[in-house]
Formats: sequence, C-alpha cells, structure tokens
Amino acid sequence: MHRSVILSAALGALTVSAPLQASMTRVAAKIEQALAKGKSDRAVAEAEAAVAAAPADPALRHLLGRAYLGKGRYRAAATSFADALRLDPARANSALGLALVRIGLGEIGEARALIEAQGEALPAGDRGLALALAGDAPAGVALLEADVRAGGADARVRQNLALAYGLAGRWAEAKLMASYDLPPAELSQRIMDWSRIARDGGPASHVAALLGTPPGVDPGQPERLALVPTAAEPVAVALAPPPPPPLAMPADVPAPVPPRAELPSPEPAVVRAAKMQIQFAPRPVTTAKPVASTPPRARPPLAPRPSGGRYVVQIGAYDRAAVAEAAWTRWAARTPLLRDLTPSTATVARGATRLTRLSVAGFATRDTAAGFCQAFRVRGGHCFVRLHAGDAPLQWARRSAPVRLASRA
Repeated sequence: MHRSVILSAALGALTVSAPLQASMTRVAAKIEQALAKGKSDRAVAEAEAAVAAAPADPALRHLLGRAYLGKGRYRAAATSFADALRLDPARANSALGLALVRIGLGEIGEARALIEAQGEALPAGDRGLALALAGDAPAGVALLEADVRAGGADARVRQNLALAYGLAGRWAEAKLMASYDLPPAELSQRIMDWSRIARDGGPASHVAALLGTPPGVDPGQPERLALVPTAAEPVAVALAPPPPPPLAMPADVPAPVPPRAELPSPEPAVVRAAKMQIQFAPRPVTTAKPVASTPPRARPPLAPRPSGGRYVVQIGAYDRAAVAEAAWTRWAARTPLLRDLTPSTATVARGATRLTRLSVAGFATRDTAAGFCQAFRVRGGHCFVRLHAGDAPLQWARRSAPVRLASRA
C-alpha cells in the first residue's frame, strides 16, 4: 500500500544542528537507513543513543519521533516531536509530525489547533492534507487546489490533493488528479487503497493506515531522555519551613532575651510568611436600598470585517445559485453581521452535481476570518475558513430583494 505522501515532508529530511553536524551526520544517516529498510528496533536504539549524546538537538529529537512511529509508539513519538518543538518552536516539520500523531491517537481537536497555530509556516501542500486527515476535507481541498493553481506544485502536492479529494468523497477528481503522475496499473491500485482507507473508520484509522503502523504497546519515551528545563524556564523552589515556636516560660520567670547575633532563621522567609497571612478588613460602605434591575444582555462579540485578502468564510453550499441567494437573504434579515456585506459564490463539482458555495470573501489573514466565523456561529450559523477558490460577488437574480446589500470596500 502506498505510504502517506505527506510524510515525505512532515517527517523527512533531517538537518542536524550546526555544532553537532560533524559528529552526528553519520549517526543520522544510519538511522535513516534503518527506517528505510523497516528495521524499526535498530532505528529506535540508534536514535535514543543519539539523543542521549546530544539531548539539546531538536533535529535528533525529531528523528527519534520518526523512529518511534515506525514501531507504532505514538505516545513516545508525540513526546519526541513536542520536545523538538520546545527546543525549536519554528520547526514546522516537527509540528506537522506531532499533528499527525495527535490525529492517530484520536486527539483531533488538539491536532487541528496545532495545524491552525502553525498557519503558513507549514507548506500548503502538507497543511492541506493534514487538515483533510483531521476531518476537514473541504478546507484541505481548497488549500491544496490553490497551491496547485499557483503553479510549481510537484507530484507530491498533486498526490496530496488527490487523496484529499478522496477523503472528501470526490473520487472522480481524485482519480483524475492522481493520473497525472501514475501509470494506469498503479493508478487503479492507488485508488483502491485510498478508498479502503476512507471507508474504514475515521481520522485516527486513516492516519494509522497511511503510516502503515497502528498504535501499539508503548511504554513512552524513557525517563533518561526527558528534556531538562532550561535556565529560562520556571523551576519550582521549595520554601524553607517556618522556625519552631518559642518555648513557653513560667509566668514568674522573665524570658531571656538572646543576643541579636544569635537570632535563628533567615529574616526574609519570616517576612514573606507573615505577608501571606495578612487579610485586609473590608472598607465600611454605606448601604442603600437595593434597586431591582435587569442585568444587561451579553452582546455577541464584534466581528472582524473583510478588508481585502485571500481568506474566505464559507457559510453554506447549495445545489442552485437561486437557493444560495435566498439563503443569504434570510441570514441577512436575521443577522446584522451580514447586512452591509456582499456575498460571494463559487461553483464546485461533486461528482455529477454542481454546488454553489456561499461565502464572505476578502479577509487578510486566517485569524481575522476565523474571528468572523466565530461571531457568525455565536449568532446561530455554521461556517469554516478556507482560501479563496474562484469566489466572486454574487450576481443577484432578483434586483428587488427586500434587503439592500451594499459592498463594503
């Protein structure tokens, strides 16, 4: 079965950190060879030894995660990829590897949050398939289609798009896209494999099938390889215990006063303890008769507005443009959020059916589009964020629509 085309970028080529390059490149090459030959036990042993020798190198931590994946040790792999990110937050392939492991463990929400947080730091060809594997096939397809249309896409990106089409149920398009790079005999087998993956289970089983190693017995990453906190990270410090109380003296015997030089315990610790016990009495206030009042209703959050950009918030898909127009009119009448905006539409084929996507286009960043989508959801709508995919202002069939929609420049 074809192994995941995304893994060539997400979990691939290792670049060892410069200070260790001379001594570790040969070790890394041996681990890569073991992985390529399916010798996962050897790969894990070599990678653990390499990390023990150079624990602060993020590239070796990443390679250790790959080795654990070859054994089906998803939890250990998640720890290693997370350690690599902790050492190098800009390490996109470790973030993508961690997202794939999260999907394989069924932690879909965490995986999608990680993908969204990385944003454009991840190559579009990998991010699109990762979104599709995480259960958001329409968003993944839109991202991959835009990457292919932009030109310069290689066979890996085209195959990622083909698989994303399959996960979206668009098998005719999946076969057509895959045919650009595969001979007919291999093409048929590839589509059969993908259809079996898409049919069996959900996102977790999809990733496990593509990796070729389902989750197995996993004792986790050895404690001896745990990443030690750096000096910049907070470290818990135990406070010294308070000094013992003074001994009680008989009433008729004056208590001796020791010399100042013999006072026990550090003074700052005593002061801090005393401060923690201070409780300020509330200020006296003049009470007035309570006045019955109705608390103000919470208003929905203000939504970002489109200002020109390539991100789109899709709010529906309909079998006819007239139905999309009617849907927008209903929503605009119910939701002031939409009243001063012009909707956009784009036509997409789903097998023999052509659907009209209804959206609000023109957001400069994914975050602003997500903010608008969240505000729309608060008002009862459904939506998701994708890249611009041929969306154009809706051409109104009825000029006398009851709601006036003006374009917001």
